[in-house]
Amino acid sequence: MKRINSRERGSAIIEFTMAGIPMIFILFTTMQVCIAVWNYFTLDHAVNLAVRYASLHGATCSSGGNTCTVTLGQVATQLANYATGVPAAKINATFTTDSGSVTTCNPLTSCLSNGTTWPPSANNDNQVGSDLTIRAQFNMNMTLAMFWFRDGMVNNDGTLGFPAQSTQQIIY
Repeated sequence: MKRINSRERGSAIIEFTMAGIPMIFILFTTMQVCIAVWNYFTLDHAVNLAVRYASLHGATCSSGGNTCTVTLGQVATQLANYATGVPAAKINATFTTDSGSVTTCNPLTSCLSNGTTWPPSANNDNQVGSDLTIRAQFNMNMTLAMFWFRDGMVNNDGTLGFPAQSTQQIIY
C-alpha cells in the first residue's frame, strides 16, 4: 500500500491543471458573453426608444400652445439614458434624416450638449412622414475577441462591435 501512495503524489495538482484551468476559462468566457449579449439588447432597445422619442417631436408637435421640437443633444441624452449600463463614452452613434443628412457622434458623449434642432428643417426632413434613423455601435473589450473569426464583429483594436439600428417616421 505504501508503494502505491508514493507513486500518486502530485496527481491532484496535475488533475487540477488539466481540468480546473479550462473550467475557469469557460466560466469567465460565459460571463463575458452574457454581459455582451445584455449590453447588445440594451443598446438595441435604447436606439429604438430614442428614435421613437425623436419621431414624436417633429415640426408639427405642440404641447399647450408651445412647440416641442427637440435638439440633437436631447435625443443623444435620451439614447444615453435608455442604454442603462452601457457606457455612453463607448457608444458611437449616427443620426440620419430622410434626405440623407448625417450627424455622427463618436463617442455619444460628444453630442450631449449639441443644441442643433434635430431633425433639421432643411430638405423637409422635419415633416410628418419623413424617416429618421439612428445607428449606434457599442465596442466591448473581450478576452473572447482573440478567438472570434467572424468578419465584421471584431474591430481592428481587438474589441467586439455590437451594432443597433432603428428607423421610424415622424408622427407629429
